[in-house]
Amino acid sequence: SGNSYFNGGNVGIGTTSPSSKLQVQGGIQMADDGDTASADKVGTQRYRADSNNSYVDMCMQTGATTYEWVNIVQNNW
Repeated sequence: SGNSYFNGGNVGIGTTSPSSKLQVQGGIQMADDGDTASADKVGTQRYRADSNNSYVDMCMQTGATTYEWVNIVQNNW
């Protein structure tokens, strides 16, 4: 089901009774985020790939005013 439901401040996609701020019944798909790492992107996850690898990254604050995409996992083939 692709329907969205609201339950006491929680949002559910494909579920009528979400028990957390966002609950998705089924998988989610992340796409590449080519934006520069910044305060507005902190906590954002992205999936990206090149000719021999795929990556999952998260934008993190690395200093008082610095931010970068930090690799969480890399898959080589």
